[in-house]
Amino acid sequence: MYKFILIALISVSFFACEKEVTDIKLPNAKPKLVLGCFLSSSDSLILVTVTKSVAIFSKGGSIDDYAVENASVTISNGTNVATLVFNSTTGNYQIETKFFPLIAGAEYTVSAKAQGYDDVSGKGVIPVSKISNGSAIIKAGQYGETDIRVNWMDIANEKNYYRIRVQYIAVKDSNALSSLKDTVYVYSIDSYIKTTFTDEGKDGQELSAQLDYFLGLGNNIYPYGFPSGNSPMSNKRYKIIGYLIEVLNVDYNYYQFQNSLYNFMSKGGDPFSEPSFVFTNVDKGLGVVGGYTRYSFIRN
Repeated sequence: MYKFILIALISVSFFACEKEVTDIKLPNAKPKLVLGCFLSSSDSLILVTVTKSVAIFSKGGSIDDYAVENASVTISNGTNVATLVFNSTTGNYQIETKFFPLIAGAEYTVSAKAQGYDDVSGKGVIPVSKISNGSAIIKAGQYGETDIRVNWMDIANEKNYYRIRVQYIAVKDSNALSSLKDTVYVYSIDSYIKTTFTDEGKDGQELSAQLDYFLGLGNNIYPYGFPSGNSPMSNKRYKIIGYLIEVLNVDYNYYQFQNSLYNFMSKGGDPFSEPSFVFTNVDKGLGVVGGYTRYSFIRN
């Protein structure tokens, strides 16, 4: 009897301690520059994004709202330095690699400075090796489920980090609305699934990645959401004609960032989940500078 009374009293005390707090003042956090750059010796352009961080309780907006367009951005290999120019169309800072060649095995420092922010910089290494072959088995179901298994041979005698990147190639359906102007539509579909892997325990062996997607109804893609009305045969659609599959051999920074980004995205906004921090290797700022080599092929 005393046991039940004690439990009741404790329960009442918890409710009695509840009080609505409305005057909490959060500290003002100084925004930081956010740097993003992935380097490859096979690319014709060096692209760098520079944005600003926002407080966790700030109102949301598009990435254009956070772009920093007046920054001074440079890249250095320790000997030579080049300045990147802002492209207002793409929102990136860029320079052609014919003016600043990228060499596999080299380490590069990307730096940015802008008025009102601390100067930031990050370093990345372009791997020397890349895989020489790969294959994929694709199974598409009638309800939009698409399973892609990618196989490749690991680069032997070295520690490797990989990322699998998949894009679908689609064409406008013959019944599509005239408002859909693009004839060919290419879209990355690996944002919310795990695409990073290592060769731990499998050095020099064949590696395999199973990627599961949901794309729409069968091979019909709806870039503006699912069709309205009762019929699934909406004329707002594209039809998949192939997949561009890339196997990237990435440096540690690229791997850590992409892996932590997946962990963050997989929380799905669950308020009861533990915090998931996104990797950064940018000094005095946020973001990532990394390197990669690419092997790509197309499957129909």
